[in-house]
Amino acid sequence: MIPLLLLLASQEVAELPVAPDLPPPFRLGLVIGGPVGLTVASSVFERVSVHGLLGHLGKETGALLFALDAVYELPEIFGAIGDHGYTSTWFGAGLRYASGVEAQSATFGARVPFGVSYFLRAAPIELFASVAVGVNVVPEADTVIDGGVGIRLGF
Repeated sequence: MIPLLLLLASQEVAELPVAPDLPPPFRLGLVIGGPVGLTVASSVFERVSVHGLLGHLGKETGALLFALDAVYELPEIFGAIGDHGYTSTWFGAGLRYASGVEAQSATFGARVPFGVSYFLRAAPIELFASVAVGVNVVPEADTVIDGGVGIRLGF
């Protein structure tokens, strides 16, 4: 999946009238859902970003989650919303690591995130919603779903 993202990003892309503004190259913020924590995004190419997440999965597991994803952005799907901002749908591939407390063991696996972001034109603010379907492979095979809504401030 990651080689496909890099191949798509290396292709010449026509000007997009629906989203003429590029998002800020570095964005930092908060996410609420499963998990609750810090999120970061950094643009690598015009349509490819790296998203990172460090959060708490809740009282049930008491686990901390670290996720790192390479995502491909599709701003033309929904495009501009009035004069105030535009949306960008995205998908990708990544890795997740969760470490529990007490007797719970650490888990490691892969995930496929999907999401949509809304970028304000007047300020470097991104509002987003995402869900990631994953498969843990260590210590045993297990499926997981991570998701939430959040805000990132651009720098």
